[in-house]
Amino acid sequence: MYRMCWVALVAAQVCTSVAWASGPLPPPSRYVTQNYGLTFNIPAAASYCPLPQGWVGSDHGTTIFLERPKACDRGNIEREFSPPSVPRIDIYYAYWMGDEEPKPPACDVDGWTTLFGQRHAICFGQTNGMVTEEISALYTFDGPVQVIVTLATTRPRLKQDLIALRALMASMRSCEVTTTNAAGKQFVFGTGQPCPAGAWF
Repeated sequence: MYRMCWVALVAAQVCTSVAWASGPLPPPSRYVTQNYGLTFNIPAAASYCPLPQGWVGSDHGTTIFLERPKACDRGNIEREFSPPSVPRIDIYYAYWMGDEEPKPPACDVDGWTTLFGQRHAICFGQTNGMVTEEISALYTFDGPVQVIVTLATTRPRLKQDLIALRALMASMRSCEVTTTNAAGKQFVFGTGQPCPAGAWF
């Protein structure tokens, strides 16, 4: 699956899929979004469902499957897959609106991890017959960005999938993006080293 994005000063991007692959695919080893200056490694043997043909939307994350789904469904609005209980890691990011954001629910702390140089709780939960482990953190791009990483899995797989989650979190970092406008003026967004080669999907 390939996607084309039109970026206006990085913050506002519109993307459309221009090809379709019918089933789960092996992802690149590294995920990079230059729209938000974020990068991380993909767990070995993972897969992903490409966005459907004709999809148009914004870059706000991805879903990485730790167990291959049986099917990638051709919804035309968002990424769809079956069965819904397939073990996975969901990554979501968006600009953080501060006081306008809804207050998060109480966290049942199940451990701690370090992200963007700060210590963050790993919050345990249960939903739709699955157990979840979620981490939420903020970093700076051209404004504050919130990233939420959620492991959804089964109890028998929880121990092994937590290893994959922690490895992904250990590799996650913000990165610097340089963009040039139509007049040839350069703008630099983000923090850290320049974003490496890679793709968002």
